[in-house]
Amino acid sequence: MLHRTFKDNTVVVTFKDSVYPFELVVEVLNEFKESCWVAIYGEDQTNFKVYIEPKDSSANVEIAYGEFFNYLLGLMRAADIK
Repeated sequence: MLHRTFKDNTVVVTFKDSVYPFELVVEVLNEFKESCWVAIYGEDQTNFKVYIEPKDSSANVEIAYGEFFNYLLGLMRAADIK
């Protein structure tokens, strides 16, 4: 299950019983460190939350959210994870 919450210019994405590989989520967040404040926290590698906030306050967090998932899905395809 995946749930997202937008507030101000941030998004918190909750991964519950996640099918998204934790290692790939961390890899994407590492790529986003230049342009966004990011954090990951949670119980384990299938139940966690991701926090994303653009460093540029004029940037749209919904665009960053979309880019996050496009990047994640691209890594999953490259690793042949379905």
